[in-house]
Amino acid sequence: KKLGYTVVLLTRRPYHRYHRLFYDTLIWLRRNKMPYDHIYWAADEKYQTLLQWKGAVSLVVDDELDNCRQMAALGLNTFWVTQSETGLREDESISVVESLLEAVVIEKKVERRGKGG
Repeated sequence: KKLGYTVVLLTRRPYHRYHRLFYDTLIWLRRNKMPYDHIYWAADEKYQTLLQWKGAVSLVVDDELDNCRQMAALGLNTFWVTQSETGLREDESISVVESLLEAVVIEKKVERRGKGG
């Protein structure tokens, strides 16, 4: 957010099945100082939603490699948050980072280079 992005969290967490999950997610985000503007609870439509937003999405960050693969296949600039690159193939267009902040900083640098800055 401080770097000028609007942060939208897109999750498939089944909050409608587990009564505390919605509240617990908000508490976790607050405790982990995860800034966001909106949370979209997409159920099974996560990828269809990303396709609709594709032109407005600067980067996608996920902690599940399979999700990253699906998002990269959509042509989205994808970052995998992990402590290990195990399972990532060399030909995949997925960047490995250790945090959301690292992904945003990398994206900002690429964006500046693209603008000649």
